[in-house]
Amino acid sequence: MRRLLALTMMIGCATMVTATAQGQGVPGAPTGLVVRLDGSEARRMPGDPAEFVRKASEATANTLEAGRIARTRATTAEVKAFADRLLRDHGRARADLTMFARTRGVRTRPEVAATFVTAALSAFSGDGFDRAFLTQVMLDHRVAVALCEEESRSGKDAEIRAWAARALPTLREHLRVAEALHARLDASTQ
Repeated sequence: MRRLLALTMMIGCATMVTATAQGQGVPGAPTGLVVRLDGSEARRMPGDPAEFVRKASEATANTLEAGRIARTRATTAEVKAFADRLLRDHGRARADLTMFARTRGVRTRPEVAATFVTAALSAFSGDGFDRAFLTQVMLDHRVAVALCEEESRSGKDAEIRAWAARALPTLREHLRVAEALHARLDASTQ
């Protein structure tokens, strides 16, 4: 239990530091996010469609990087299969977001944001890696769901607002699966 708490705090702190870092002007860190240590709340500060595209691109890059790492380092078949699903679904999202960025003249640097995920996950192996990966996915998806919920309600660009609304069911399903897998891993160690 102490190990799980330490893992959750470490990844949660990495997310908090990342969110705080952007406020301090650290390039590539996600912008305008408020995340509690337990990941229970994430909000986007009001902004324009370009801000949404940048933040969504960063969140997608984080998930893709975590999925790439999990594809080779995860220890259970379920977690590897989930990583493959994330790569497939978020690969499509990345293509859409890249198109939005290009057609609207938005400069994104999602690969820089993904380096935070690489650093956080590289410290783990075995069962600890699976838990860290799922924790990272849960945190990232809580942020992504909050981001898309707000954009789908109050976005200024109709095409991006519609895209955010279409993305929500998939993001919520990813979050549900990550939480279920995490709970199963926790139950198997007790």
